[in-house]
Amino acid sequence: SSSQTVIVPTRGAVVGDFNLTPSCGVATAITSSSSTVTVAKGNSTTVTVTVTGANGCAVVGDTVKATSNNTSISTVSPSKVKTDANGQATFTITGNKKGSAKITFRESTANLKTKVQVKVTKK
Repeated sequence: SSSQTVIVPTRGAVVGDFNLTPSCGVATAITSSSSTVTVAKGNSTTVTVTVTGANGCAVVGDTVKATSNNTSISTVSPSKVKTDANGQATFTITGNKKGSAKITFRESTANLKTKVQVKVTKK
Protein backbone atom coordinates (compact mmCIF):
# COMPACT_ATOMS: atom_id res chain seq x y z
CA SER A 1 0.00 0.00 0.00
CA SER A 2 1.05 3.59 -0.56
CA SER A 3 0.76 6.41 1.94
CA GLN A 4 1.21 10.13 1.66
CA THR A 5 1.69 12.58 4.53
CA VAL A 6 0.28 16.07 4.10
CA ILE A 7 1.03 18.79 6.69
CA VAL A 8 -1.47 21.65 6.71
CA PRO A 9 -0.59 24.94 8.44
CA THR A 10 -3.16 25.99 11.08
CA ARG A 11 -4.46 28.90 9.00
CA GLY A 12 -3.70 27.52 5.58
CA ALA A 13 -5.49 25.33 3.12
CA VAL A 14 -3.98 22.66 0.96
CA VAL A 15 -5.52 21.14 -2.13
CA GLY A 16 -4.11 17.75 -2.95
CA ASP A 17 -4.48 15.73 -6.11
CA PHE A 18 -3.14 12.26 -5.53
CA ASN A 19 -3.29 9.58 -8.17
CA LEU A 20 -1.66 6.59 -6.52
CA THR A 21 -1.38 3.56 -8.76
CA PRO A 22 -0.01 0.35 -7.33
CA SER A 23 3.24 -0.27 -9.12
CA CYS A 24 4.47 -3.68 -9.99
CA GLY A 25 8.20 -3.65 -10.37
CA VAL A 26 9.09 -7.32 -10.08
CA ALA A 27 8.13 -9.71 -12.86
CA THR A 28 6.97 -13.15 -11.73
CA ALA A 29 5.37 -14.49 -14.92
CA ILE A 30 5.52 -14.16 -18.69
CA THR A 31 2.84 -15.52 -21.02
CA SER A 32 2.17 -15.39 -24.75
CA SER A 33 -1.14 -14.99 -26.54
CA SER A 34 -0.53 -18.29 -28.38
CA SER A 35 1.70 -21.27 -27.65
CA THR A 36 1.56 -22.37 -31.31
CA VAL A 37 1.10 -20.31 -34.47
CA THR A 38 0.75 -21.38 -38.07
CA VAL A 39 1.76 -18.95 -40.80
CA ALA A 40 2.01 -19.37 -44.57
CA LYS A 41 5.39 -18.79 -46.21
CA GLY A 42 5.79 -15.07 -46.93
CA ASN A 43 3.08 -14.09 -44.45
CA SER A 44 3.20 -12.72 -40.90
CA THR A 45 1.23 -12.95 -37.69
CA THR A 46 1.48 -11.17 -34.35
CA VAL A 47 1.99 -12.57 -30.88
CA THR A 48 1.46 -10.55 -27.72
CA VAL A 49 3.59 -11.31 -24.67
CA THR A 50 2.35 -10.23 -21.23
CA VAL A 51 4.62 -9.72 -18.21
CA THR A 52 2.94 -9.80 -14.80
CA GLY A 53 3.98 -9.58 -11.17
CA ALA A 54 2.41 -10.39 -7.83
CA ASN A 55 -1.40 -10.80 -7.99
CA GLY A 56 -1.32 -10.44 -11.78
CA CYS A 57 -0.38 -6.74 -11.83
CA ALA A 58 1.12 -5.47 -15.09
CA VAL A 59 4.87 -4.89 -15.22
CA VAL A 60 5.34 -1.66 -17.20
CA GLY A 61 8.50 -0.66 -19.09
CA ASP A 62 10.10 -4.09 -18.86
CA THR A 63 12.23 -5.29 -21.78
CA VAL A 64 11.24 -8.49 -23.59
CA LYS A 65 13.70 -9.93 -26.12
CA ALA A 66 12.68 -12.30 -28.90
CA THR A 67 14.82 -14.83 -30.75
CA SER A 68 14.16 -17.54 -33.33
CA ASN A 69 15.99 -20.86 -33.15
CA ASN A 70 15.85 -21.10 -36.97
CA THR A 71 15.76 -17.77 -38.82
CA SER A 72 15.74 -19.46 -42.24
CA ILE A 73 12.26 -20.80 -41.36
CA SER A 74 10.85 -18.02 -39.20
CA THR A 75 11.96 -14.58 -37.99
CA VAL A 76 10.59 -12.34 -35.26
CA SER A 77 10.65 -8.56 -35.05
CA PRO A 78 11.46 -6.36 -33.36
CA SER A 79 14.22 -8.12 -31.41
CA LYS A 80 13.20 -6.34 -28.21
CA VAL A 81 10.22 -4.34 -26.97
CA LYS A 82 9.41 -2.54 -23.71
CA THR A 83 6.09 -3.55 -22.13
CA ASP A 84 3.26 -1.01 -22.30
CA ALA A 85 0.83 0.17 -19.58
CA ASN A 86 -0.84 -3.27 -19.69
CA GLY A 87 2.47 -5.12 -19.33
CA GLN A 88 2.25 -6.21 -22.96
CA ALA A 89 4.73 -6.34 -25.84
CA THR A 90 3.68 -7.26 -29.39
CA PHE A 91 5.95 -9.01 -31.88
CA THR A 92 5.56 -9.95 -35.56
CA ILE A 93 6.45 -13.48 -36.62
CA THR A 94 7.19 -14.01 -40.33
CA GLY A 95 7.27 -17.34 -42.17
CA ASN A 96 10.30 -17.59 -44.48
CA LYS A 97 10.16 -21.21 -45.65
CA LYS A 98 8.19 -24.38 -44.91
CA GLY A 99 9.13 -26.03 -41.61
CA SER A 100 8.96 -25.39 -37.89
CA ALA A 101 10.86 -23.15 -35.51
CA LYS A 102 10.63 -21.95 -31.93
CA ILE A 103 10.51 -18.31 -30.91
CA THR A 104 11.74 -17.63 -27.37
CA PHE A 105 10.56 -14.50 -25.54
CA ARG A 106 12.80 -13.62 -22.60
CA GLU A 107 12.01 -11.04 -19.94
CA SER A 108 15.13 -9.11 -18.92
CA THR A 109 15.01 -8.48 -15.15
CA ALA A 110 13.87 -11.84 -13.73
CA ASN A 111 15.09 -13.84 -16.77
CA LEU A 112 11.65 -15.37 -17.33
CA LYS A 113 10.87 -16.95 -20.68
CA THR A 114 8.06 -18.37 -22.77
CA LYS A 115 8.21 -20.09 -26.15
CA VAL A 116 5.98 -20.14 -29.21
CA GLN A 117 6.11 -23.02 -31.68
CA VAL A 118 5.90 -21.72 -35.27
CA LYS A 119 4.71 -23.89 -38.13
CA VAL A 120 5.32 -22.41 -41.58
CA THR A 121 3.20 -23.84 -44.39
CA LYS A 122 3.36 -23.43 -48.18
CA LYS A 123 1.38 -20.51 -49.55
